[in-house]
Amino acid sequence: MEHQGGARPERARTPAEFVALLRQVKEASGLTYRQLELRAAERGDLLPRSTVAGALSRSALPKAELVEALVRACEGEERVGAWLAARDRVASGEAAPPPAPDPAAGPAPVAAAPTPAWKRPRALTLAAGVIAVVALAAVGASALNASDEPSDPAPSRSAKAVSVPSGVVRVQPLRAAGLCLTDGRDRKGRYGSHIAVFRPCGEAVPPTTELEPLGGGVYRVRWRHPEHGPGCLAAPAKGAAKGFLEPWDDCAAAARLSVEQRGEAYVLRLEDGRCVGVNGAAVEGAEAVLGRCGGADAQRFLIRRGARP
Repeated sequence: MEHQGGARPERARTPAEFVALLRQVKEASGLTYRQLELRAAERGDLLPRSTVAGALSRSALPKAELVEALVRACEGEERVGAWLAARDRVASGEAAPPPAPDPAAGPAPVAAAPTPAWKRPRALTLAAGVIAVVALAAVGASALNASDEPSDPAPSRSAKAVSVPSGVVRVQPLRAAGLCLTDGRDRKGRYGSHIAVFRPCGEAVPPTTELEPLGGGVYRVRWRHPEHGPGCLAAPAKGAAKGFLEPWDDCAAAARLSVEQRGEAYVLRLEDGRCVGVNGAAVEGAEAVLGRCGGADAQRFLIRRGARP
């Protein structure tokens, strides 16, 4: 059967673009990493969810075996040959042929630009920053704007110290305890670098998450990744990542957070008065966003010791 629409591997020019197209295939399948692993096993393939999650979060060209198993699980056997041929072409550095217009398929998907290191702070160019800020404005608007609920007051200076689990922890939305804070991409695919998102806890490591105490009830979120190394979550003041949390290797520039207890849950408040929340519904891939503290459940988290449930 001829493949209609969807990701077209022949368009890939670089490893980063090839991986971006593979991510489209995974998202279009509607399958979680665990479901992909089980479906691949039914077809006699090995597709560990941690391996495919790591491969899709990087810009390096995945191994042919992983590409074959992933495409077979998502799109079927008939699509494997096209993807492997595209992978071999990208690996050899051969230029992509200009695709023939396909009116029935609609506009061609926009491939992601080569992705910078997930932990590297950087200055965005004016053009890229303006385009991405406009595109991302709608994504975070509901979470970043003022809430209809009463404002959550800032803690008093005499507030009792909060006991926060030490070492590796899981930061989980109060109403979606099966999700954990980890790295990922914005769901609109408009920003080329990694940001903090929520994914099923079984797929959220690496990186590991730690709340590193800085004294005076202030913490920073430190991530450790076997490939990217250590980094800390920063709150960029401008550019395409404004309103999100982004991993940087410069931990001196990390967001400084107070951790306040609200019953069984915690509120993570920045020094500028904003609070960490979940962008929209607490579902797989939802972004961690910064907004006015409103006392909503979307801004309350469970913090539990250990990397996995």
